Amino acid sequence: MDKPTKEDVYLIFSSNISYLREKHGITQEAFAHQLGISRENLASYEEGRATPHLPVLVSISNKLDYGIDCLLTINIRDIEEVTLFTQK
Repeated sequence: MDKPTKEDVYLIFSSNISYLREKHGITQEAFAHQLGISRENLASYEEGRATPHLPVLVSISNKLDYGIDCLLTINIRDIEEVTLFTQK
């Protein structure tokens, strides 16, 4: 398997934080407040236009209850959909 590119990691990360935030029913404004950042910064992470500094990345990981490695390398939505499908 090829090593993911920087762009792949940004895409996976942005997709994951958006998906997990929405799954937990948290607005961008509320989640940004929990993280101590602006809604605009969170939106830029979710859109893949920027990446958070390490302390913010750790906070995102803790709040969403997923390891940083998973947030950066695994498409969580796909895994959860497969799990739900195989449980039926």
